Amino acid sequence: MPNLIYLPNSLILTADFMAAKIPQMKIKGSDVIYSGYSKYLVLEVETGKGKIVERELLVRRNAVAAMVYNTKAQEYVLVSQWRAGTNTAVLEIVAGVIDDDEAPETAIQREIEEETGFKTDKLTLIVSCYMSPGVSTELIHIYYCEVSGQVHAGGGLEHEDEELTIHNLDFAALQQAQFIDAKTIIAADYIIKRHNTL
Repeated sequence: MPNLIYLPNSLILTADFMAAKIPQMKIKGSDVIYSGYSKYLVLEVETGKGKIVERELLVRRNAVAAMVYNTKAQEYVLVSQWRAGTNTAVLEIVAGVIDDDEAPETAIQREIEEETGFKTDKLTLIVSCYMSPGVSTELIHIYYCEVSGQVHAGGGLEHEDEELTIHNLDFAALQQAQFIDAKTIIAADYIIKRHNTL
């Protein structure tokens, strides 16, 4: 896993640099206040000055996501689905959680086929990053993926109650889209800056 932090202006800071600038905190204890698909904890934390404070933490499985490019149609394949956080349908790149003992590269190829019906031809890691490190353990691996052969219609898994709509965007539409999802903004930024070199 790259030891990097991605910023929109392309500045990259090492984790060692960040750690040197921030006083170390120590977790002294934790209580599980909810356990379901994810876990919600209340942590007892000792600050660098020795003060004991509480912090809330959402423990989630790590995730994968990919900007999918259909090389035959020369279009980007995105999906939209209802998201509880916005209470609306959100247009975003393909994404999902990593199953136990599953490699991120395997997980994203599985998700791409489940959601879009395409087999993966080429996979490139854009970045691995924490989307909300102040409250969540989730680490997401974001990829650029090229596809060409669709083996089924996609749309997600029925037994997981996924209701996805597939959207095909050319480069101009991708540039003009007003995304509100962070992983999609990161992936779109990567594509737009490197369009002539991919």
